[in-house]
Amino acid sequence: MKNVVKQLLLVNVISLIVGIVSVLVSLFAFMGTAIKEQAEANDVLSIYEETGYDYIIKNPSLEQINEFKVNTSIKKAVPYYQLMYQFNLSNDVEEIVLTSIDNLEEIDHTVFAISRLLQEEVVAGNKIYLDYGLSVKHNLKIGDTIGSNAMQFVVAGFYQNYDAQLAFVPNLKNVVQSTLSYAGVYVEVENSTEFNTSVVQGYKPLATLKGRESFSDDAAYQAYLNDFNSRDYSAYIIDKNVGYAEAKESFDNKIGEAKSSYVTAGIVASVIVLLGLISLSIIFIKKVKREVVDGAKKSVLLRYGLGGLAAFVGVISTWIIGVTSLIASQLHFISLSNVLSFGWASLIIPVVGVVLGIIINIFIVQGYREKQK
Repeated sequence: MKNVVKQLLLVNVISLIVGIVSVLVSLFAFMGTAIKEQAEANDVLSIYEETGYDYIIKNPSLEQINEFKVNTSIKKAVPYYQLMYQFNLSNDVEEIVLTSIDNLEEIDHTVFAISRLLQEEVVAGNKIYLDYGLSVKHNLKIGDTIGSNAMQFVVAGFYQNYDAQLAFVPNLKNVVQSTLSYAGVYVEVENSTEFNTSVVQGYKPLATLKGRESFSDDAAYQAYLNDFNSRDYSAYIIDKNVGYAEAKESFDNKIGEAKSSYVTAGIVASVIVLLGLISLSIIFIKKVKREVVDGAKKSVLLRYGLGGLAAFVGVISTWIIGVTSLIASQLHFISLSNVLSFGWASLIIPVVGVVLGIIINIFIVQGYREKQK
């Protein structure tokens, strides 16, 4: 009886170890790359597909912004404020551009659209919403306080990665208690052709235009005006969809590479666990034959069945723990369900390997004949 229990325990322990090792190999060799590629791909298209603006126009004057709001080619114009502030985060200085708008109901027409918000909680104090990658880099959690004095903020949420140096602060004008000028405007276009004609062509960032008081005489001022009017200001108008095709190609490539790595990881783990389980039959072949001949076939089959179950537990638990650890280390947000949506093969294929190992071992044992009674 003791020998039977000892044999059962030994087979279970070895099977469990085989299951764990098979997944660990795939995790270290392939899964890290796969999860990284998928996590990065998740953010590649969000700025194009999950935001309700078409253009960002930088440095318009207040008069120009008012003109945009009544321009028939423009469906929506949302002006925004920006202020750069240096935060001391984990013994490092980060220059972060704080962005704000007048009406929070228009947030979906900015890069800070609600659909891009990964996590948010109600907090007391001046709220700030950070880029997810920045939060991981400095181990920031919701409720943490950053900044100091009047520029002290409480982290209220995290956005999908876009620009680590860009953050959203509701009611920034009230926080800094000073007069802020608009830095630009988010524009949703109604008629692209008319917009290009009436706004894009000939646009000048009049908010940057200096007045006569900045010059010593009329000649110097006129020379400045001539230079200002002759410059190309196309860089001041950002077309959100210009890079969409390139972003889509990047997304497809990253997802393709991730899927390939997931399948490879699953196959490698499956082969290891399958060979490991079958090896048990070979290692204990003499003992198994003797037990079968002595009429203990059922107990042998039960032993290998339980051993397969132990391998199954090893595969599942190691995959969950390993993938969770890899997810936590990513600078781009990805969830366990996200990984499963594309990487299910990395888990299912090893499970199939376990099942095949059990079936093959059963056939091997069934091939041994018991004594005739």
